[in-house]
Amino acid sequence: MITTEAAAATTAVSLSSKACLLGLLAVHGWGLGVLVLTLAAFVLRVHNLAAESLDIDEADVVVYALADLRTVLQRLLGAGDNGPGYMVLVRLWIAAAGQSEFALRFLSLLPGVATVPLLYALGRKLFDQRVGLAAAVLGAASTYLLFYAQVNKMYALMVALALVTSYLLLRGIETGRWRYWLGYVAATTLLMSTHVFGALVVPWHALYALIALRSSRRHLLPWLVAVAALTLPYVPLALRRLDALQRPETLTREFTGPRDLPTMFAFLARDYGVWFEDEGQDLGLLLFAALTLAGIAVLAWRWPQARGRGLLFIGLGLGGPLTLVAAMVALGAPLFASRYLVLTLPFYYLAWAGLAAANFHRRFWLGGVALLLVFAAGNGLRWWPAAFEGARFKEDFRTAVTTLQRQYQPGDLVVTIHDSVANGVRYYSTAPLNI
Repeated sequence: MITTEAAAATTAVSLSSKACLLGLLAVHGWGLGVLVLTLAAFVLRVHNLAAESLDIDEADVVVYALADLRTVLQRLLGAGDNGPGYMVLVRLWIAAAGQSEFALRFLSLLPGVATVPLLYALGRKLFDQRVGLAAAVLGAASTYLLFYAQVNKMYALMVALALVTSYLLLRGIETGRWRYWLGYVAATTLLMSTHVFGALVVPWHALYALIALRSSRRHLLPWLVAVAALTLPYVPLALRRLDALQRPETLTREFTGPRDLPTMFAFLARDYGVWFEDEGQDLGLLLFAALTLAGIAVLAWRWPQARGRGLLFIGLGLGGPLTLVAAMVALGAPLFASRYLVLTLPFYYLAWAGLAAANFHRRFWLGGVALLLVFAAGNGLRWWPAAFEGARFKEDFRTAVTTLQRQYQPGDLVVTIHDSVANGVRYYSTAPLNI
């Protein structure tokens, strides 16, 4: 349980940080406000970055990243693999920074921190600075985003790239300039190679562009070229991956997740919100859905000038990828996990930001601050035990291998239940072991 003192300290930190935010808003210091939030996000994410040992998935990343390059690239063709982009990036990062726990996770920390100013930029582009700054506060305080910014996996990079490619899409549609479309193709290609679920942005981006460009045909050609560049080269690969729909056994683990759209949404509410226990999940789901719907309604009310563009973009971002995954699961592909859809999380924050930002106006500013405080305090209560009370959530390979090596004798055989465990043992062993 979290102590009263810990909760009070968390609330005090939240109050002081939001007081600073109010002061910044009062003088319209938007850039300074984003800078403060970005620095706060960095401090939160770098704290205890290497406190826990690498888990099974993180150790796997190191082993696969250091395999021969041909093997890494061949993983792109595997029906159950996520894609080689992140592995290649980790390989280059290890060559430059080493493979300590801190160094490996710092590669996730960087896009995790960059998510904060990117949320601001997208919120400002779709609505205004108030929405952008409120979304940046939510991103900085998010326990879910903080967790993946401290894990040697690709999910923090997925979120950052989803924001980058969405921003470039909007700029390309707005200006028609080729430089934005070239950047869009490059960012989206990197996103798809980082994780195969990155491809989920392409269909809903295309639908949005078709609607947005219906009255501006002179900007249609660069978009068509961009879509062709993001689809035609991948048709053979897509056909090969679709084989997993008929042969789920090609995937690496049995699917035990939800199989219908409402239950999938409930899983997202549990993981993206701050309710992780079984108790209170129904209330958490209702609150999550209510915040999202209320945020969209308030955005439509307070920002009528951006009603069509902004709400359409957020709505497609929330519903498009989730609907596509639900359709694939219905066809027999065991593909759902909340972390695979993490690229949709920023759009929930943008919707919720509307509730807070709408209140940064005249007499109602305390309401907006209260909403941000509740979110920050709720996430802070989740973060506090791991940050300051020694709570741990990962397999402790560091201690286990230290104990193992102390007891190990020449001629002993170390048996692991599968290869991923063996990779964790190899990462932490300081002497050769007969595994």
